[in-house]
Amino acid sequence: MALWLRNVVAFLACFIASQAFAAVTLLSPTPQRAKLGETFAPLQVRVTDATGSPVANAVVRYLVTVNSPLATTSEEGCFTELGTFCTTRTDAQGIASTHPLRTTSASTQPGTVYFAQGDGPYEVFAELFVDPVVPPMAVTVVSGANQRAAVGSPLPQPFVVQVLSSSGAPVVGQSVTFRYLSGASLDFNGSTNVTTTTNANGLASASARISMGIGPGMARVQFFDTNASIFLTLDIPYTSTTADGRSDLDLENMWWSGFAENGWGLSIAQRSDRLFPVLYVYDESGNPTWRVIEGGGWGSNSRYENYIAYQYKPKGSPYYAYDASRFVVGDRGPATTLRFHSEIAASLDFSPNPNVPGTQHKAISPMDFGADVPPRLPGIGGMWWGGPSQAGWGISLMEQPGGVFAVWFTYDANGDPTWFVMPTGAWENDTTYSGTLYKTHSSPWFGVAYDSSRFQITSVGTFRYRFANVNNATFEWTAEGHSGSMPLVRIEF
Repeated sequence: MALWLRNVVAFLACFIASQAFAAVTLLSPTPQRAKLGETFAPLQVRVTDATGSPVANAVVRYLVTVNSPLATTSEEGCFTELGTFCTTRTDAQGIASTHPLRTTSASTQPGTVYFAQGDGPYEVFAELFVDPVVPPMAVTVVSGANQRAAVGSPLPQPFVVQVLSSSGAPVVGQSVTFRYLSGASLDFNGSTNVTTTTNANGLASASARISMGIGPGMARVQFFDTNASIFLTLDIPYTSTTADGRSDLDLENMWWSGFAENGWGLSIAQRSDRLFPVLYVYDESGNPTWRVIEGGGWGSNSRYENYIAYQYKPKGSPYYAYDASRFVVGDRGPATTLRFHSEIAASLDFSPNPNVPGTQHKAISPMDFGADVPPRLPGIGGMWWGGPSQAGWGISLMEQPGGVFAVWFTYDANGDPTWFVMPTGAWENDTTYSGTLYKTHSSPWFGVAYDSSRFQITSVGTFRYRFANVNNATFEWTAEGHSGSMPLVRIEF
């Protein structure tokens, strides 16, 4: 559904854009370089419509980022607030130009200028580097790059850099700042940065602890060379790991709150560190309903710890007469956070009603549906669908050693979300898996205490998967007096 929502949103965005402007294209070369004191010629973009024809008099916005070594030569059409924001218009050839851009300081990092059409998002950008007039100092990593440490632990070595003058001599007493830049978060003795000075050998060092997130991270060393009027930077990579040394987690599974809340669950499909969660619960009448959790991702420095996205309740057409043209994504629902403490412990949190204080909290863990038998076709786990012509429904097919647990999330006779569960089955041969299709009814789930004593499960049909390989299959089903057969493709998202 994540892919389908993106496809739908992208289609709508393209459709809307086709009614006005199809694209903003950067005409000026990027990157460019100039020396401090020089001025960059105006940057140019072209705006075209859906047919590729230039659009005259189109509004174009551009942004010169904050802390950039650039400034506009005129304030006409511009205002400054965390960057310089300017507005201009295209000429008869569909070309819009910035003001000339003067250089204000030299830097090893580029000044970036972003462009957008009208009120739309920034689509293209140009990078402009400003070089010093005189040779600058140099900074190199002596030690501490590419270290690994478990999240919550200090890095085994300090970051050590050396600063040399333009003639190659060690620079003594140079103020140097070490700071967290991106990825897994760093803590420099309680802060995200620390400033120190170089010693007699031009060396500066800083120790750090990995405080949050699993996976790659980057620290930045920076200082200002007053003689050359340049900000010098150097990035140092490191990696945060689990306690057993891994930099990735396997979160793909069927999650639940245990037997005490039996009857509802959360499937998580995973590709690399990208997640595709779908929530299978009950509406106010106890009927099965589902929500896709989409439109977000990992917190900026909390990879594999805090996944933040939004619930969507789509609308469709009956599963037995499906018409993809009637699929509607629905409004964005409550922000939802999945907090992973490990591969076997997490929590689900969201506010069911934005107008009522309070958060719905569920502790969740993977369901155990494996069996002590060899897997017949390993690698089939993930999220499956019927392709673009069937966009809007899917099958979550979760796999454990010797076990398969599947949920078909689709739409009832009224086009409302509903789901069928396939908790068990049997392999007829190495490529065919079949069993009983069930439908459930239970206690309302949103905003109230869930009562698992009201959970009921009823056989309503059968299912059969015929796998051509781990990415392609045919799904045959009977349900509530209906039957069908459809091709399936495993989604790569």
